[in-house]
Amino acid sequence: MASMTEDQPLTATAKARLNLLHIYNTACSYLEKGEVKSAFTLFSQAAAHSHPLSCHNLGIMYERGYAGVVEKDMIQAMKMYSVAAERRFPESQYALACLLKNVMGEMDSAMELFIMAADQGHVSAAFNLGVVYESGSFNGPKDKESAVDYYKMAAEAGHAKAAVNLGVLLGGEDGEKWLAAAAKGGDGTACFNLSIALKEKGEVEKGLEYLEKASESKHVSACYNLAKEKIRKGELAEAEKLMNFAADEGDARAVKDSRKLSRIVRNDRIVKEREDKVRREMEECRLDEERRLVENKLRIQRAQEALEKEMGGGEGGEEEEEEEEGYGDNKNTRGKPTQTAIERVKAAVAARKLKARQEAEARK
Repeated sequence: MASMTEDQPLTATAKARLNLLHIYNTACSYLEKGEVKSAFTLFSQAAAHSHPLSCHNLGIMYERGYAGVVEKDMIQAMKMYSVAAERRFPESQYALACLLKNVMGEMDSAMELFIMAADQGHVSAAFNLGVVYESGSFNGPKDKESAVDYYKMAAEAGHAKAAVNLGVLLGGEDGEKWLAAAAKGGDGTACFNLSIALKEKGEVEKGLEYLEKASESKHVSACYNLAKEKIRKGELAEAEKLMNFAADEGDARAVKDSRKLSRIVRNDRIVKEREDKVRREMEECRLDEERRLVENKLRIQRAQEALEKEMGGGEGGEEEEEEEEGYGDNKNTRGKPTQTAIERVKAAVAARKLKARQEAEARK
């Protein structure tokens, strides 16, 4: 048996492949550093030998265009993508399919390439196939079963839009599962559609939670629907913000309703300002009344103190008895004189003075 202790020499083909790989990696390094011209030169050098990755990157550069280095050229981009696609490079198959569909309108050729790429696990290709089979767009075949299969392939690989479309297409509990999976990742469209499904099932509060999440991700229809909910709850200021956002994003319903809502909010603000003014005035009246009551109480107390002081200068006996008689029915109100008590005191003092004058006249 031959010994394997020594490394076998590389074949010319292997050396050529390694050299092309080295050129490709160097070109990528130049591109990362922003040295686009050097990268383009090296990609072109490797692409001349049909290196798939170099052809694909060169196709991207022609598709996008780089000022001062390469002009945008869709025909040249498709040529580069074609070279890599023929070597079963899925990214190039997908990129070429998109150009054929969107630029050239060649749907049949695009479908073949989408299928080739999807069969190799290309997620976006699978999603595009799902869209075409669901809608029959670009004169493509309408096939719900195929749409479900391709959407599922993309959704299982984490494609959020595929999960949303699959959820809507399936409907029911199966559809909710896919919508919930996409909503968990924060997809606004998933949250919006899930909110509708939950509301239809009668789970209104849970549906509102997902509607809130959808609006937080700036989903236009969600913002409009949530604005309507806020209006029903009387939260007009918050409703106005959501409605205006939806209107600014071009939602025709929001454009129409935002004008009405603005008038309602303006009128509501005027009413609230008037109510606040009335409350302030009522509070001021209440404070004024309290001040008047306190002042009256103080005047009464001062009058009582003055009368008691004046009465304290006379001689006992009958005067004290009369004083007691004057207060007889108000013993429990001492310290809290009423107007009747004061009048009695005044009458007692007058009677005492009259009696004193009479006695003085009698002695004469």
